[in-house]
Amino acid sequence: MASIEVREDNSVFDDNWQSGKSLAECNLHMLTSEDSCDVSFRVGNNERIVRAHRYVLMSRSSVLHAMLCGPLAEKEEIRIPDVEEEIFNGMLRFLYTDTTTLTAENVTGLLYLAKKYSVGGLERLCVAYLESSLTAENACVILEQAHVFDEETLFDRALNVIVQNGDVALESYSFKDLCQTCFQNIVSAVSGEEYIVKPERMFGAAILWAEEENKAKGIGKHSRKQATSSWGVSV
Repeated sequence: MASIEVREDNSVFDDNWQSGKSLAECNLHMLTSEDSCDVSFRVGNNERIVRAHRYVLMSRSSVLHAMLCGPLAEKEEIRIPDVEEEIFNGMLRFLYTDTTTLTAENVTGLLYLAKKYSVGGLERLCVAYLESSLTAENACVILEQAHVFDEETLFDRALNVIVQNGDVALESYSFKDLCQTCFQNIVSAVSGEEYIVKPERMFGAAILWAEEENKAKGIGKHSRKQATSSWGVSV
């Protein structure tokens, strides 16, 4: 018969917590309670300790399998400096349960980890989330992320949203932060569509983009020639 112990701090210990729970629920309990964990990570700039189970990680990711098993396996705490604890925990939750909570704030970080550690299911989940979240207002930032992560289908869909909603997309804050490759793709696509964006509107957007680009490079005042040459206009 299962026993329940009430401790001095009023917390409860149930020696039959597995009863009635699914595999995913049991796995999540093992993760969050740190029961029998046998591998530790130092995550983020603050090197927060995150503990997990080698068996689960190795069974879910070929990259983590190589990191944890074999001649090149990590022997000590593994440092993960490129993401913060919350994002890393989001990936662990997926590895343990096949699901995680996606938001506009964490999806690109989780997509980065999914690609880094070859977690195909999480990658597909993140891309599907971005596709379903596409609007004229965020299409530029999603286009840039699709370019960074080499997601061609997502890139094409974001570009199509921009073409169909030219004025709104060009006025979005993220338009000015586009890399040159994405900017030129937008200019070529929008310029090929009649009446979507007026030439003078595209010209103004190109100038604003060039100002931001030069500011980021520390050049200072923009070069009108640079901006309009990307747009295909001679001045």
